[in-house]
Amino acid sequence: VDGTTIMKGVELEGGYDAGRYYAGFSLTVADTAQPEGSTAGIVGDVGQLPDDFATIDLGMRFFEEALTVGGRMRYTGKSKQAYVNEAMAFNLPSYTLFDAHASWQINENAKVFFNVENVFNKDYMKANSGLADNSSGINNGRGRTFIFGATARF
Repeated sequence: VDGTTIMKGVELEGGYDAGRYYAGFSLTVADTAQPEGSTAGIVGDVGQLPDDFATIDLGMRFFEEALTVGGRMRYTGKSKQAYVNEAMAFNLPSYTLFDAHASWQINENAKVFFNVENVFNKDYMKANSGLADNSSGINNGRGRTFIFGATARF
């Protein structure tokens, strides 16, 4: 693509862990100027990732820190999927998802965990998900998802 892509912004990440309580966050605020090719959306599928992202993770530990219970908020800013020209582009709105998680350290060699992603089953279109998905009009973001797992060391 002819032209120059210019990106500027700031990223911050931090956390606090007091043993029983913990918190973490990350934030990206950017401004990206990206040229589009003359065949964007016709010959090739061209999307632009969001400029803004944020995550906050909070949790507590119980039973001598063997049980961890927490929640996470994930924000994804608006994005765009190109189609022929700027006026015909698919502009995707921002979305915020909430997750819950828990893990139990059974002993030094075994751990089980449980996650619920998108707790409120929010309907959304994933950023940079592709022209075919955007033109279908059907949101393709994953709904409420339950994940169970275990790890063991031998």
